[in-house]
Amino acid sequence: MTRRHRMGYLAAVLVIVVSMMMPTLAWAKYRASGSETNVFQTRVLGTPGRPACTGLGALSVTLTWTAASGAVTYELGEDDNPGGPYTFDDVGTGLSETFGISSGDHYYVVRAVNHNWRGPISAERRVDGFLFLTASCPGP
Repeated sequence: MTRRHRMGYLAAVLVIVVSMMMPTLAWAKYRASGSETNVFQTRVLGTPGRPACTGLGALSVTLTWTAASGAVTYELGEDDNPGGPYTFDDVGTGLSETFGISSGDHYYVVRAVNHNWRGPISAERRVDGFLFLTASCPGP
């Protein structure tokens, strides 16, 4: 093996080692020819309306909310304490969700989702589950 071949192999190994150790770099170049108009838009996910109780059953409840701008789907958050921290579940594209609850107080919020973005949470709705197999939603 000649010295030239050894240097070529060494250079190839060096390129491989350096590429594995360095983060991927990206370059971008902006060029304006003077005839384009650049417009940048900001989109903000809206806040859904406070959940309302529309149906009460034997320890089940249906919560409904108003649509939020920019929403693709919604997440319903629930916790046993006012103010959370809430555990969120994806509830899809609809504007209501029916589910069973256990006895005690439960607090619900809704937030809009658009792919990986989550919007602000709605105002909280309290739902009371009673031992007599009923549920109620106190407050306005």
